[in-house]
Amino acid sequence: TQSTWGPSFILEQMRLGFVGVGTISSAIVKGVCLDPSTQHQIILSPRNADNSRSLASSYPSVVRVASSNQEVVDSSDWVFIAVLPPQIPEVVSQLRFRPDQLLICLAAGITHETLSPLAPGIQIVRAVPLPPVAKRQGVTLVYPNHPQVVEFFDVLGTAVPVASVAYLSKLQTLTGMMGCYYKMLDTFHEWLTQNGVEFETASKYTGAVMASIAVDGKGAGGRGFKYLINEQTPGGYNEQGIRELTEFGVWEEMTATLISLNSRWEGRTARSDGRPIVPKRQQVLTSSQTITPPSPPAPKCPINTSVVIATFTGIAIGAAAVCLFKHK
Repeated sequence: TQSTWGPSFILEQMRLGFVGVGTISSAIVKGVCLDPSTQHQIILSPRNADNSRSLASSYPSVVRVASSNQEVVDSSDWVFIAVLPPQIPEVVSQLRFRPDQLLICLAAGITHETLSPLAPGIQIVRAVPLPPVAKRQGVTLVYPNHPQVVEFFDVLGTAVPVASVAYLSKLQTLTGMMGCYYKMLDTFHEWLTQNGVEFETASKYTGAVMASIAVDGKGAGGRGFKYLINEQTPGGYNEQGIRELTEFGVWEEMTATLISLNSRWEGRTARSDGRPIVPKRQQVLTSSQTITPPSPPAPKCPINTSVVIATFTGIAIGAAAVCLFKHK
């Protein structure tokens, strides 16, 4: 398999060190090692010992586990810091860096102002990858714009260089909606199984149909997403899904959660203290429209797949515009 790394990476044979080997670090390592011809060397800290041993066992020609955090630093060109934010001061202050090294901080919410005194004299970049970098399909925010770091994460999916701390904070907020997206998938899946669709079929189709919808969202580039909404046929299933959720204030509630997440991300509030109260819409439902609890699972029977596709698409198209932001 031909390497997909740019010439600078092939020639330099980068040594990549990771202090902290949790979900995100593991995902980056797996993404790098998808290329069997990679010339990179990866050095992992003994923290998260099970993850480190597993990665070293899976990629023995690329990955090794160091005996200490300092050995990771001494052996690396780039040092990825991926410990929990409260652990940053203690961990980083004990490390000694070289002036030619690059420190890439993966810890959420840690600023340059916090890191610079702990690691004086070296260049610092903040990166916010999502777990699909393991499959080279993840999006990563990079601040400040560092060409080689952007090149690196572009290979692992899509790198989005960010011009300011203020922009970074707002963009990072969307990562807090990832779990909401999974909850939406689970809701769709449960509805299908409660209506007699076999569990595995419902799971496979739900994930695939939402991935299909996301393709157009990713391809929107700098155009925004309103044109996708406006494409929906008046009076059709998609328009109905958007209209009903709009009438029940779903998008206002979603915006309120974004405000709350951003307030917490920027340290202005704790947990949900920064969430604004959204005025409740008064809904008048006829008896035929009243929402009732789901009935017990019915016997498996054929369903109109085209109706299911249209219904899912209508419900999801607006949420995908908020939750799925993976585009340059």
